[in-house]
Amino acid sequence: RALANPSQLIVALRWFAGTRRANETDETIQALEECLAHSRAVAAPDAPDVLQPLGLLAKLRAHRRERGPAIEALREGVVRAHDSGQLVMLAFVVSCGVNVAVDLDAPELAATLGGAITDGSLTYLVRADRQAALDHARAQLGPDRYDAAHATGIAMSYDRVVEHILAELDRLLAENKQLTGT
Repeated sequence: RALANPSQLIVALRWFAGTRRANETDETIQALEECLAHSRAVAAPDAPDVLQPLGLLAKLRAHRRERGPAIEALREGVVRAHDSGQLVMLAFVVSCGVNVAVDLDAPELAATLGGAITDGSLTYLVRADRQAALDHARAQLGPDRYDAAHATGIAMSYDRVVEHILAELDRLLAENKQLTGT
């Protein structure tokens, strides 16, 4: 902080957030928010050290049942990763999106994203916590609906996955606005 170098702060804050324990959520969210604030001030706001925090922030916010902020962070991560052509970062953000969808009671979206990540066009990243979220989505949907949504995710092209995610996140944002009256 003493150097006031935004790029170094972005990296340091992302790494700090990645080392926090589950009971340190407030500190982690503050670090991720500060990281993102600095990212908006630099010329390369779509660096991996910026896109990763969006996925992590979405996951933390969803786990705390902060629907609107979780959906917005996930949506921003998907858009920025897609627009900058970073497939691996998109896969990371979508992987976080599986957990976000489960925590926001959107099991079909979780299953579809899981299909795209595990066997579809975004098979770039393996996350252990994703399997627990997918198991939860399967329990909510039942095997037939889960398998159908999972197969849909597998069959989608990269561009179709992005379109689907953004449409579903927009739907969830609209639902959230109706629930909260904002």
